[in-house]
Amino acid sequence: MSLRNHQKRQLRRITADLRRSDPHLDAMFKVFGKLYPDQDMPAWEQVPSQPRPGSGCREDADGDQEWRR
Repeated sequence: MSLRNHQKRQLRRITADLRRSDPHLDAMFKVFGKLYPDQDMPAWEQVPSQPRPGSGCREDADGDQEWRR
């Protein structure tokens, strides 16, 4: 799945915030990454690149997906 630059920046910020807020969680992620470096994510955990029709998700003017309330 290819992400837009804006989405990549958001993910990097989320990752950095998680690392700062919970060092133990960061350590667990690092261990998990070392234990399973080449393992693909299970299909049922993968996020589809396009929202399903009627899922309540739509794209805004920037191309970012947002949920309708």
